[in-house]
Amino acid sequence: MQYILTLVSSDAPLTAGHLAVIERHIDFGNSCGMAGDPVWLSPHKAADIPLLCRPDAQEIAELRDTLATNKIDLFITPSEGRRKKLLLADMDSTIVTGETLDDLADFVGLKTPVSAITRRAMEGKLNFHEALRERIALLAGLSEGKIAEALTNTQLSKGAETFVNHEKTWRYVCVGIWWLHSFHSAYCREMWLRP
Repeated sequence: MQYILTLVSSDAPLTAGHLAVIERHIDFGNSCGMAGDPVWLSPHKAADIPLLCRPDAQEIAELRDTLATNKIDLFITPSEGRRKKLLLADMDSTIVTGETLDDLADFVGLKTPVSAITRRAMEGKLNFHEALRERIALLAGLSEGKIAEALTNTQLSKGAETFVNHEKTWRYVCVGIWWLHSFHSAYCREMWLRP
């Protein structure tokens, strides 16, 4: 079975030099090595390298150590069945950089009470559903105009658009307060959750 070694850079760009370093390390014996040329998923950000076999744990650790100084991560997946059809993503602190309800509450001057409810939930004094209902109740009656205005302060996480644009055949389910994000209208199917 063939595998795919995926490299993903952080702040430093992924270069042809990094790919050459990987190529030198990928000589795992007579029957293993690269199964083809690297494929850029996003120039200088992410690349796939097809492998003839799966490196063992020590070989993976050595590759990680080699790339760690440049903050380049790697993961290995079987090539068979690799393409997925569904992406399930949390919006808050994943697709967007902030926590939607907290950001919206801050925007309309309700950060302190909303944050207090969040803190109680994090301490286990309130379950998720109760905390969500209480926070939304504080924001009840907020006009669509205020919500749209708050949208202008929402920031996508680095690489979020690139990630989802990579595979156009996926279906997306985004969990979070999606109405605050322009990302939703472009990618996510609407899901109405009722209490």
